[in-house]
Amino acid sequence: MYAAAAREPGANSPQQALVCVDTATGATAVWRPGPSWYVGEPVLVPKAPPGAAPGPRSEEPAEGAAWLLAMCYDAAARASCCAVLDAGDVAAGPVARLPLRAPLPHGLHGAWSSECYAPLE
Repeated sequence: MYAAAAREPGANSPQQALVCVDTATGATAVWRPGPSWYVGEPVLVPKAPPGAAPGPRSEEPAEGAAWLLAMCYDAAARASCCAVLDAGDVAAGPVARLPLRAPLPHGLHGAWSSECYAPLE
């Protein structure tokens, strides 16, 4: 299970961490980006198998065979990014941070679709 969480265990504060909880064992892995950072709810995106054609995937990803995307806001820099983490190693932090041109409001909800709904011009 993946979720945005408070920075410290047991705290009731803004979401400043991403957590992965193994529901079978109770083991947790946490990424804390920094004291001025706020994270949105993570979205699980299946990794395409090597050599697979682009397109929709109907099956659930195997454990760890996915990317975890989360919108993040750095209050100190007044900047937002999309953080991309390997879902199999959340504690390692992002493998990429995609900066946005303008800051996004904290709390923006996310969803993933393998379909493109924009005009392709």
